[in-house]
Amino acid sequence: MQTKTFTYSKNDQKKGALFFLGLGILGAMLALYMWLWADPVNLSVLVGGVFLTFLGLFFFLKLIIHPKKENETAVVISDAGIRATTSPVAKSTGLLEWRDVEYIQLFTRTLMVKVSRPEKYAARIKNFLVRDTFLKSLNGTVEISFVGTNATHNELRKYLEPYARQHNIYMD
Repeated sequence: MQTKTFTYSKNDQKKGALFFLGLGILGAMLALYMWLWADPVNLSVLVGGVFLTFLGLFFFLKLIIHPKKENETAVVISDAGIRATTSPVAKSTGLLEWRDVEYIQLFTRTLMVKVSRPEKYAARIKNFLVRDTFLKSLNGTVEISFVGTNATHNELRKYLEPYARQHNIYMD
């Protein structure tokens, strides 16, 4: 089988940036409403609105000022396994070997890969928070987002199914 490389898409990154801009504007409107016009000011909603504003603006500026390069590799599917750089967990775990993959779930814009030996991949992760997320929150599942890439759901399925059949991996 052949190696398939998916790269980042400038167009999809711009769409993501606009989404975060909208999120920031929504947060600012919520905070402004709570501060100026709401009778009983609910502090948690006000703080949430301010948080959404800063979060949205931060990621908007990050994607506009410093986007990933279009030729930069995002996801690689090969005979050795799957390698991705689209999330902190996926980037830190490195190559997910086919013999360690239990099952694959393919969602609209996310690929979930459950590994049979999470401790092997957790040992590769240097950042404590990322390792803790991988082991406790995700239970040994690597979440690979392909939102900002040139990969489509159907194209990923097309390249993953032969490997899943060859290695007896359940794929949903």
